[in-house]
Amino acid sequence: MGKEKDCPDFKDNGLLIKPGDCGRRFWENLMIQYLVESSGNKVTCLFDIGSIPMDITQLTPQTAVYSFELINASGKATGKLILDSQKQNKFCKLLGDFLYSTDSAGDSSFPFKGTIVAWQLP
Repeated sequence: MGKEKDCPDFKDNGLLIKPGDCGRRFWENLMIQYLVESSGNKVTCLFDIGSIPMDITQLTPQTAVYSFELINASGKATGKLILDSQKQNKFCKLLGDFLYSTDSAGDSSFPFKGTIVAWQLP
């Protein structure tokens, strides 16, 4: 993750990607980069606020929820990411439920609740 050869331009792949793909989503100055393992069962997420790396996590069916509170001078983000594995219909989703702000005090917070990216299991 983060290597030029792995994700050359982090283009917006849309909502539906393939296992093995990576991409990123922006909410003001919050960026979440994601890399879905080729098996489709694991996703690695990297958080940046104001272009400053803040945290990294891996979600799997066994550790499917990640709670976070990230603060720096450029902003704040609090909430959780959820890996929703729907094996019966062979789809997985990376869901977000969080607040983000462009100031560290969180005076102007904006909510996001929904699908960040989805993929079909091989």
